[in-house]
Amino acid sequence: MKRNLLKTVLCSLLVIALLAAPVSGLASSNLALIMKVNGDWVRVRDGADEGAQVITRLRKGNKVLFWGDRQDEMYKICTSSGDVGYIYKGYLSTYGAMKKSQVYITTGTTKLYKRSGSSLKGNGTLAKGKYVVVYKTSGDWAFIKTMTGKSAYCLKSTLKKAF
Repeated sequence: MKRNLLKTVLCSLLVIALLAAPVSGLASSNLALIMKVNGDWVRVRDGADEGAQVITRLRKGNKVLFWGDRQDEMYKICTSSGDVGYIYKGYLSTYGAMKKSQVYITTGTTKLYKRSGSSLKGNGTLAKGKYVVVYKTSGDWAFIKTMTGKSAYCLKSTLKKAF
């Protein structure tokens, strides 16, 4: 019993240390982060400077993907709708982490399914160029999570590695 408690405490401390590690070291690591927006109507720009065009605005609580690419105080991110741009780091906090090798991009319109198997009825689609996280694969199928948080299966052939 004490051994299991010790393992749980050590694993928890490791996860906390990983998430609290400086984001600046992320660029050289194999991690990508899911970041939570902590301001309302935060601007996402098409460049890292203040004069760059605003491409979208994000509400408090939105999640974005950050893979370590930054310029000074601006982080290059991908929104849940697939927009790629820059956001000031002060508006972001770490929500979760994954290996970069788990991040894929859809290569075309991708059908989503509740279970693996091509004879099944579809459960929606993703447009070309959307980021997803692959959690497991089996044969021709991948179990994914979209940037909006939807879990589904899709054909592996409709995905390519993002990094």
